[in-house]
Amino acid sequence: AAAEEDGHDDATTSAELESARLDGLAKRQAALRFSMESSLRMRSLEQQGQRVAQSKAQLIEAEHVLARMRQQVTELSAATARLRTEQAELTALSLDADAARLKSLVNVVQERAANG
Repeated sequence: AAAEEDGHDDATTSAELESARLDGLAKRQAALRFSMESSLRMRSLEQQGQRVAQSKAQLIEAEHVLARMRQQVTELSAATARLRTEQAELTALSLDADAARLKSLVNVVQERAANG
């Protein structure tokens, strides 16, 4: 009976050891799975961070381009205003010259009519 009991105890101990080994293996697998998933999440977050940094850099560059374009528009508007002023002045001078020529022509015609 003692031998049977020892055999039974050995089988129980062996089954308990096997169960403990399987539990340990399951825990290691779960830990490994968690570690891998954490690593993948971390890599994904790093990639997102890189994309955000790249987008931020592109946004800053776009803002610089926009600022340069606004400056150019301001300069072109000022140049256009100067050209319009210059054109108005030239038109006024041209009209004054035409008026002076017509006045001179009128004077010549009046003198001829008076002397005629």
